[in-house]
Amino acid sequence: MTDRFSPWGLLGRHLASLRDHRPGRTWDWTALAVLLVVPTAAAVVMGFVGTITMPAGWFTGVALLTGGLIGSFSYIAGLRMKLAERESTFPDGEAQIRQYLDETVAHILTAAYVSALTAIILVVEMNLNRRLDGLLASLPTWPSVYLLLLITMILPRLFHAYEELNDVLRSVPPK
Repeated sequence: MTDRFSPWGLLGRHLASLRDHRPGRTWDWTALAVLLVVPTAAAVVMGFVGTITMPAGWFTGVALLTGGLIGSFSYIAGLRMKLAERESTFPDGEAQIRQYLDETVAHILTAAYVSALTAIILVVEMNLNRRLDGLLASLPTWPSVYLLLLITMILPRLFHAYEELNDVLRSVPPK
C-alpha cells in the first residue's frame, strides 16, 4: 500500500533513460555529471552569496510549471497511444520515436515531481522568513536548476521525435 507514494519507480525510470545506448557504453556520464554538478554548484554559490528577496514569484513559477508539466504528460501519453495503435503499420519506422517518448515521459514526470518538491520547499521557507539567504536560499536552488536542466534535456528529445515522426509520415505514399 505504501508503494503508491514512493517516487523510486519513477526516479529509477528517469535514471534508466540516462543510459547511453551505443554499443559498449553503459551510462551517459556527461548528462549525469551535468545533472548533479551544475545544480550542486548553483546551490553552493547561492548558499554563500545569494539572496531570494521575492520567493513568492519563484513559488508561482514552479507551481505553474508543475501544472504545465502534468498537462504535457497527458498530451505525450495520448501521442504514445496513437503510436502504439499504428505499430502494426510502422513496426520499425516508429520504434525510435516510441523509445524517445517513453524516455521523455519519465523525464517530464520527474520534472513535475521536482517542481512540486521545490514549491513545497518554498512554502515552508516563506513561512520561516520572507527573505531567503544562506541555506534557505540554497535549498530551492538545487531542485530549480535540476528542473531547468531536465527541461533543457526534454525539449530537444521532443523535437527529435517530432521530426522523426514527420519523416516517417512523409515516406508513406498517399492512398
